[in-house]
Amino acid sequence: MDSRASSDLEDERIVQVRQALMCPDGGRFEGLRTARFLNYTTTSIDDDVFELPLDAFVSRPETSDPEKPPAKFSFSGWGSPSVNWIEWVNAMAESNAVVWRKSGVYDAIMASRYQITKQDDLMMALVERWCIETNSFVFPWGESTVTLEDMIVLGGFSAIGNNVLASIKRESMKSVEEKLKRAKREIEASSMKKCCVSLWMREMMNSGNEIEHEAFMVSWLSRFVFPNSADLVRDKLFAAAVQLARGIRLALAPAVLAGIYSNLGVLKKQLFGSGEEENAVMTATSPFQFVQVWAWERISELRPHGQPSQLKPYEPRMALWHQHGGGHESNQSRESIGSVLDSAKESFDYRPYTKPLKNYKFPKFYLEDDCWVSLEDEDIVAFGRCLRCSKLVGLNCIEPYYPHRVALQFGYDQDVPGVVPVLIETPELAWKDYIRPITDEMMYIPSRLRQADVTVKYIRWWKQSVTTLQSMADRSTHKVLKEKPTGTTTTTTRVESSPPRNSKTLGAKAELKGEALKSVNGRSSGSSSSRSLTGSEKADKQSKPLKKTEWVKKPLPGRGVDEVKERRGGLRGSQEIKNHGHVKFLLPGSPASSPKTHQSLPQKQNSKSNQNDMLT
Repeated sequence: MDSRASSDLEDERIVQVRQALMCPDGGRFEGLRTARFLNYTTTSIDDDVFELPLDAFVSRPETSDPEKPPAKFSFSGWGSPSVNWIEWVNAMAESNAVVWRKSGVYDAIMASRYQITKQDDLMMALVERWCIETNSFVFPWGESTVTLEDMIVLGGFSAIGNNVLASIKRESMKSVEEKLKRAKREIEASSMKKCCVSLWMREMMNSGNEIEHEAFMVSWLSRFVFPNSADLVRDKLFAAAVQLARGIRLALAPAVLAGIYSNLGVLKKQLFGSGEEENAVMTATSPFQFVQVWAWERISELRPHGQPSQLKPYEPRMALWHQHGGGHESNQSRESIGSVLDSAKESFDYRPYTKPLKNYKFPKFYLEDDCWVSLEDEDIVAFGRCLRCSKLVGLNCIEPYYPHRVALQFGYDQDVPGVVPVLIETPELAWKDYIRPITDEMMYIPSRLRQADVTVKYIRWWKQSVTTLQSMADRSTHKVLKEKPTGTTTTTTRVESSPPRNSKTLGAKAELKGEALKSVNGRSSGSSSSRSLTGSEKADKQSKPLKKTEWVKKPLPGRGVDEVKERRGGLRGSQEIKNHGHVKFLLPGSPASSPKTHQSLPQKQNSKSNQNDMLT
């Protein structure tokens, strides 16, 4: 294997193992030990750092201007089961539970029966702290986010399987899809209006119709997985419903998470411009109940009074929070919730799902001991996808996924996040990137009880970043967000996932996120590790190398801002550097700088820095 092929293989591996200067368990001393990081963390002083954006700590408009009306949210995608729906689920489960388990949606469907009491002020506080560039919540003490792991454990969705958006090819399934479309047209003709989920259920529920099972799946997908503001039944979900009813597994986890990321981003932008329109109501269409439960699981001070419910045998984890706090007004104001979030460094539970709980069955990837495992089991492959940077394809969006920024949530050590190569692409290419084989023959999985550490380098970087950005935020308030260029003009306050982006529109989003772009040679996603592909994903395996585009970030302090390096194959064509905010954009037109030789980062063991002092 030549040196370049070896380098490519190293870049694709999920876990990096190296010696690093750590702050063990948040202690007041440093220690050099073998640490395990997720890929794309920085390893040398020449690595580009994936910096926090300038607006990470910008205040809300009404915070700086008391005269502006407070923003109002409407969560139309919040799953609220009706009595009829619960009865239909219970009835269909009696005869279809085996099929649901085969298609990987049993827990997800059963979880749709539970009512999660919404806390508007908590959701508002979380949106305020959302970062569009990193797809993470940014707090003074660190970063955290909703991940694919949360979608698997809380949502009951699968991270492996067929593409949700893929069309079906079998004639027998196409015939059923046509029957669903015909049924929808008949409902619309008789009612003289568009077919909503309520009308659909009224016609299909307990009808004994030959397509009742598929019609049930359509209702579930339309209201609890990919809801829309008008609660309409959409033809694009029919193919997925037919496959699920046949026991075919679909990768719902990345599609749902992409929609949540997209909606959080649009809400964040609208929140900081909400003062421009009085009484503006921002509507989110994604299933945000998962975001709220994500926060409840990790920060106990945010939960309503009272203990969570007891899980009964075989109940999904969401049953813990059924009607929790219902009927009681929250005694926490928006300001007090914000204070809890910003001071949760010591109380934040990075790994809540690894704790023993009566009648809760651990997923297979939560192991009792640290070990290296092969990727022959589908559950291990699914966990590998939770750990790997990728693109998530939603129903109408593509969103980047950066688990290396929140490695502590998976039990891995945390170092300074590096730049991740990205491809401005179509949904088809993004999907192929998501299902690309995992090249690791063996993958390290930490014990479910392992408490990971952060590096001294990370602590210093985080403290400097937060200090600088908070100081800038105090001076500029929300000016940065208002002046940030966008690819399109928003003319409505409804949060709908944006349509699939081509190169032009994705480029606009990259400018919005303050990223600098440069093209590099990609490599084939084909790999000898094809066993990490599952089921019919193998048919989607990419046969050609993908061209990749890299986001170049502001370098570490002390490095010239004009330094732009080539990576993995060099720049395609000529480039021109263009200033844009705190980064520089590479545009076609002029020669680029040449690559530099990587140097090792010297270890400093005499530092007096420590985790408790520097992350506060």
